[in-house]
Amino acid sequence: RQTSQFYDRYLARAGLRTTQFSVLSMLSRHGPLAINELAARMAMDRTTTGRALRPLERDGLVMIGPGRDGRTRALSVTEAGRARLK
Repeated sequence: RQTSQFYDRYLARAGLRTTQFSVLSMLSRHGPLAINELAARMAMDRTTTGRALRPLERDGLVMIGPGRDGRTRALSVTEAGRARLK
């Protein structure tokens, strides 16, 4: 818990929390992913992943668009998200 708080304080300068940084990093490295695929890769449940995504989408750092088929949605990092990640 102390380690997470340390990283959260450090990342606060960029306006991110540790989990948000991890999501942006994963999407940046692996391209557009479905939310279930992102959750699996991050070893998180889908609900927790969804909660982590809401502020990222609200702030324009992540975009949710059409997925591989009509039933899925794909998550990708926006240019603003890439800039924040740097």
